[in-house]
Amino acid sequence: MKLKVLCWNIWIKGDFDGLCSLIKKVDPDIACFQEVKNDDPNLDIISFMESVGYHSFYSPVTHVWDGKTYVNGPAIFTKLDMEETVSFDLHESDNRKLQKVVINADSKKLNIYNTHLTHTHQKDSKIQNEQFNNALSNIDPNNSLLTGDFNATWGSEGINLLSGALKNTNRDKLPTWSLHVEGCDVCKLSELKHTLDHIFVTDDLEYENFQVYDSMASDHAALSIDVIV
Repeated sequence: MKLKVLCWNIWIKGDFDGLCSLIKKVDPDIACFQEVKNDDPNLDIISFMESVGYHSFYSPVTHVWDGKTYVNGPAIFTKLDMEETVSFDLHESDNRKLQKVVINADSKKLNIYNTHLTHTHQKDSKIQNEQFNNALSNIDPNNSLLTGDFNATWGSEGINLLSGALKNTNRDKLPTWSLHVEGCDVCKLSELKHTLDHIFVTDDLEYENFQVYDSMASDHAALSIDVIV
């Protein structure tokens, strides 16, 4: 049995029609998104996903960026029944959520994790490293996949930590950010340069068909794999 898993930071400024178009094209069994909002009628991805047959689990977080307050967070969507849902707090002062959803895939329990860590403009961060450690401490070592926008580049302490415990499915180190200069007023990138988004799997899970989609609907490229269960 193969399950298509899509990971995508859909951006709080994302193009709704473009987002929906790619989601329909990929047609994932499991979709793990970041920067999801539930109070914006022009970017109501939760209602869209539920309307096309997905169960949803949303974990909103309050963020302050450049003096402005935003409420958004990670969300997991799946066509399979959710047997368990839980969110873990990753930091006391700069909280982020790690989501966990357990599904039954062909009589096999599959643990799906999704997160979005603090953006540090690709610099080392004590807070972000604590978020990495707290996330890893809550991940089941078997039958698990971890998706997210980790806001950390290759060679960083956090990515090295996860890559030492899990398999990183992006073997060719393809970049995933940024497609829009508006994605960060400090970084000002309008080309795919950094790899911030990842799909990790535990050693007991097999996967194939890693792919990156550079849809202009978001500042992040989407990525997907087929998990074999």
